[in-house]
Amino acid sequence: VGTDQIKPCLLLIDIQNDFIHPEGVQTNRGSQKFTETERQQIIGNNLRLLNLMRQKRLPVVYVKSLRGKDRLIDTASAKAGMRKKGMEYRADGTWGAEIVAELTPQPSDYIVGKRGHSAFGTTHLHRMLRNLGVNFVIATGGSVVGCVGDSTREGVGLGYRMTLVSDATYPPEKRELAYPALASRLEVRTTDEVIAWLDGSTRLRLS
Repeated sequence: VGTDQIKPCLLLIDIQNDFIHPEGVQTNRGSQKFTETERQQIIGNNLRLLNLMRQKRLPVVYVKSLRGKDRLIDTASAKAGMRKKGMEYRADGTWGAEIVAELTPQPSDYIVGKRGHSAFGTTHLHRMLRNLGVNFVIATGGSVVGCVGDSTREGVGLGYRMTLVSDATYPPEKRELAYPALASRLEVRTTDEVIAWLDGSTRLRLS
């Protein structure tokens, strides 16, 4: 299958300050344990993909996980330590909910806010991708055992061909746990492989 027969988009899931910035809530609470080198690899690989997608004028979609301060408007279950009323963890409009500065969205990009785990559940993402003519999704971000896993599985169920970029996701220590299960439903590729495919030098076997 050639790239002329498909319309890809890049879907960046939950690459926000509270998740991966050194001063974000997850890091301060010890929930994220990856090193600065690993963090820079994740951000760097996403930036490489972003630059190529924008160069080719292909859709880039950011998905932001947003929470209400009292959690009453959220559809996702809350971890026990995150249930305190007034806690600004990924609260809409706060610094923690923003995309990390290195990957700041551009005016041509799309941003979708979600209140649950899946990027598709209770959002307009599916309709938007259909309006854009997208049928192939390149997914990055996190968590591979949480929102990325839920989003890619639901995307496959909705009929999208999905590729998960293995070295542009987090947390690194969960990759070996998540990828074998996800690989039974979608493609798991490295950033180099996806870039080579987008440039037309290789062909990916589509799910």
